[in-house]
Amino acid sequence: MVSPQASNQDVIKGDGAKSDPKNLLAKRMLTAVNFFVETNRLEPYTAVYLIQVAGWNEVHFGVVSLAMNNAMLIFQTPAGDLLDKTKKWKKIITAVAIVIAAFTTTMVVWTTNFWAILIGKTVEGICATIFLPALMALILGICETDSEVPSFIATTEVSNKIGSFVIVLACAVISWTAFPNVDAMFYLLGAGGLAAAAFTLAIPESSLDHDRARQLEERGDDDKSEERDVEEELSSGTDDEADGKKATPSRYCDLLRNRSVLLFAFLTFMYHLANAAIVPLLAQYVAIISTERSRLAWTSAILMIFFFSQAITAHAMSFAVDRFDHKRIMIVAFVLLPVRCALISSMIIYWSNPWALIATQIIDGLAAGIYDIMLPIVVKKLTKGSGRFGFTFGFTITCWRIGHGLSVFLSEMVVHELGYAAAFLYLGCVGILNLLGFALFFSFDDSTSAAEDNKPTADNDPLGVNEIIMSLDTALSDKCDKSDKVLRESQDNSNNLLK
Repeated sequence: MVSPQASNQDVIKGDGAKSDPKNLLAKRMLTAVNFFVETNRLEPYTAVYLIQVAGWNEVHFGVVSLAMNNAMLIFQTPAGDLLDKTKKWKKIITAVAIVIAAFTTTMVVWTTNFWAILIGKTVEGICATIFLPALMALILGICETDSEVPSFIATTEVSNKIGSFVIVLACAVISWTAFPNVDAMFYLLGAGGLAAAAFTLAIPESSLDHDRARQLEERGDDDKSEERDVEEELSSGTDDEADGKKATPSRYCDLLRNRSVLLFAFLTFMYHLANAAIVPLLAQYVAIISTERSRLAWTSAILMIFFFSQAITAHAMSFAVDRFDHKRIMIVAFVLLPVRCALISSMIIYWSNPWALIATQIIDGLAAGIYDIMLPIVVKKLTKGSGRFGFTFGFTITCWRIGHGLSVFLSEMVVHELGYAAAFLYLGCVGILNLLGFALFFSFDDSTSAAEDNKPTADNDPLGVNEIIMSLDTALSDKCDKSDKVLRESQDNSNNLLK
């Protein structure tokens, strides 16, 4: 638990940070990074380019996509753990990963050789595992107080979605006016990556607190488990006396035994099992009912509406995240998913209008604008003081990616057997199960809240079960006290009679 004195110092420090030029510069540079970096992987453009323009077989691109996603699954959690253990190299690792991904994004213009693309996209998948945990770690390291974090995450999300909207809009113009010669699209994406890397390196090193970036707090001298950062392991000299006073991170097994961490990771898997396939299926269906020339333009329109709506939602979240209960905010995102699926399914059956169908992306932007901001905030709360934010965030994103891959695979099977309307109904049912699981069973049982207040609240006990248990426990304790009193009186009376 943080002492009142420490809290006051943080407030003073946070207030001072507002006028600190280096802190302001760091926030501006990181906001610019989020504008240019491509965290959503515009893979549909690559698929359309290689299959329709370069003449690839669909199976070949499927193999490339599988290799890329498998690489992301394998390296996502280690990538988050690596960022926990790095200090001076954090910006360099992030910038190098962005540059390599920019190169592999653009390389489809230079070569269409299967093996070259396979190797390049596999490397891109490994580099992509760095982006999300690195950006979140930099946010936590720059913000000097916990109160700054939610609003700054919202600010960077707004920047990212506006940047994505602008890039997708430019891609739409290129695809419509220059089709089938759309090479400029990939040069544009590559240039954005180079700009993001440059802004990453421009963040002042002195503005970063690397212990805060990994959510590590002082724990005293009694901890026996010591862990050195990567830079310290490679350095020749260490100060053993200083090591004894360092804060030490939690053990991995402790985090993996934490009920809230495991449940939230599973719910993340379930959410993306329901959510990930919606946009690809919607794009496929709209392409079926539209002309060949307009297919890429419709795909761009779907993404543009999504990013625009998400940017507005993220901006609203910068005000809502500090004013409303976090669990209820998350429930709003979970409710919107099955509503959206039911709406799309109904339109496919009764009104197959492409304009109406892509308008449903407004709902997607609302849900994603909430979810993408709340995800790192929830992980931050669950890992407060553990020093394992990057590891836990990487593990959660791994569950995200597993759900993503299975969502597309399973929903495509449903489309093949039963059609698009049934596929969207199936995804909506999965979304309802995820909503019920989160509302009934998940609670923000992080170490900070547990240390400060062990009393259950309505936020993490929507059915009031804990309140009932506490009432029964109080009543039982009263009965026991009365029984003890009667027993003592009986013993006294017996002793008096014997005398």
